[in-house]
Amino acid sequence: MSTEVHVSVKIFQLWGQILLDKYHTKRLDFENPLPPSSDTLPGAPNERAKTELPKVNTPVKRIAIVGGGVAGLYAAMLLKEDKHEFKVDIYEASDRIGGRLYTRRLDGKSAIGTPVPGGEYDYFDVGAMRFPDTPVMAKTFELFKKLKIKLLHYNLGDDENWLVYNDIRYKRKDITAKIWSTDPFKVGQSNGGTVPDEWAKQDPSELLSRMIQPFIDALIKNPEEELKRIIEKYDHYSTRSYLSEKGPYPPAVINWIETMSVGTGWFDRALIETILEELAFKYDSKLKMKWRCVDGGSEVIPLKMVEWLKENAKETKIHTSHRVTAVEYKNHELTVSGICHPLLTGDSSFFKETYSHVIFAIPPPCLRMIDLDTCQLDFAQRSAIRQLQLAPSIKIGMKFKKPAWWTGINQDIVGGQSTTDRTARTIVYPSHGSGNSTVLIASYAWRTQAQDSLVLGAMMHGPGSPEEERLKQVMLADLAYVHKEDDITLERLIDEFEGMYAFDWTNNPLSMGAFGLFGPSQFREFYRHVTRPAARGQIHFVGEAFSTTHGWVAGALNSAARGVCQLLQYHQLATQNSGKEENLVDDLVKDWDPELEVNRKSMFLQIIASLVLEQDEFGGKK
Repeated sequence: MSTEVHVSVKIFQLWGQILLDKYHTKRLDFENPLPPSSDTLPGAPNERAKTELPKVNTPVKRIAIVGGGVAGLYAAMLLKEDKHEFKVDIYEASDRIGGRLYTRRLDGKSAIGTPVPGGEYDYFDVGAMRFPDTPVMAKTFELFKKLKIKLLHYNLGDDENWLVYNDIRYKRKDITAKIWSTDPFKVGQSNGGTVPDEWAKQDPSELLSRMIQPFIDALIKNPEEELKRIIEKYDHYSTRSYLSEKGPYPPAVINWIETMSVGTGWFDRALIETILEELAFKYDSKLKMKWRCVDGGSEVIPLKMVEWLKENAKETKIHTSHRVTAVEYKNHELTVSGICHPLLTGDSSFFKETYSHVIFAIPPPCLRMIDLDTCQLDFAQRSAIRQLQLAPSIKIGMKFKKPAWWTGINQDIVGGQSTTDRTARTIVYPSHGSGNSTVLIASYAWRTQAQDSLVLGAMMHGPGSPEEERLKQVMLADLAYVHKEDDITLERLIDEFEGMYAFDWTNNPLSMGAFGLFGPSQFREFYRHVTRPAARGQIHFVGEAFSTTHGWVAGALNSAARGVCQLLQYHQLATQNSGKEENLVDDLVKDWDPELEVNRKSMFLQIIASLVLEQDEFGGKK
């Protein structure tokens, strides 16, 4: 069991903690609480809570988890304790488990053009594909160890990768500080570009680091005070507005930094999100970060989680192809209803089951597709869920004949990625398979609010469509363009092409986006509302978008731990009120040592906050 929290992890925890502390002080005016029979619950906050709020008297008996991604599966695992087990049903609308952990295998072609099974490593991860071994991601790696998941080295950058901008090419190994001082991509005004010359001759990543690193240094030195200062003075800034005002960097310079370091539109997110992401991955620049991928693809993670549940949680049932369409809250019970096999035509049926509690583990836009009219989500919760935005992201995987052309005589690219200002933007080569994979990601457009991924997503109309054929042509042309100095021609790529799979997370109805993306001040406003339960404490919300670690499996795991802990706190309060107190929170901590985003007192006060707001808005409705 961990005893010391790394400073980078502590900062992420403090972020949520500070936001909730300010909210509780301002909104609820709690007195100093008196603890009940254990230290898990902080007791009744004030006289109003004792006299006016509805009494919590519905213990946890049967739980529905809506969403079979990593957050939902992990919540189910946490609910299986050594001394206790609940009845749990997991509802997944898709015909597969895993959500945004999705691996796609591509077939080859025979001499006459008929499909033949691909090789062992002829796959790509459509969703999460790489995992940095950092303290912030520690719980992810603990899960890998628990499930005996085999990891492989992931090469984030290879010397043979290309950087191609403004029709100029450099191998990654050739880009040095000396090269940057020459304006290598000719974007300076003296070369006909838009970037002032004094900026064009500097490494764009260094220009960004110059503005962000002082925050990181101060956070590491004094986490709590610096984080409070950032929230108060800088939370209203986007990364773009901060660079413009405080650099000050001219607009052309900011656009150039954004193009080279992240992606078009990424600087429109909140400055604090950029700071914390840099902290998570560059907290100690002296260390060479190690990245890992899963042998067999990231889909192995949810499959192993399912195996664990089948072996250890006999009361947990998983229902795929079950789309929840409504949850009704009445008389302290929750009725979950929906459609079985919703993706099939003419063969659908309906289901309806009753539960004491529901955990929603689906993205915010998907949550809005479910009828929750009777579930007493208060105005602030409804507004937060409506406004939470997910970043778009697309991937296009392509398979070629063996041996793969990127492992030829003129080049030997092992992993890493080439980047360009062409439509493909980022080309990702396989790290797995020791050169035996013939599948690469021809385009990975991510971390973008609009341009890159939405342009490509507009062309994804399914295999065989004219638009997707055009997309294939554009991707092959971009691959040839980026690698033309390696004598890779378009004609060769057309001849060796065997298959393609394109996926757009935004236009997928079961995700409606890739991961949480927050603008200035948004997370401060939303986090306090989406981490509160609804339906008098009987509905909980989890997922990476509802965490402090957006876009990573770690965020899904941490949010699931927070949601389950709150549910068990509610259970303890309900059983305490009935005179038969069950403290399962301490057992959760003992059995799992979860990484809770905030302390248990704050999580409990979130339950009380919801009771207060629901009482104000809905009165005595049940």
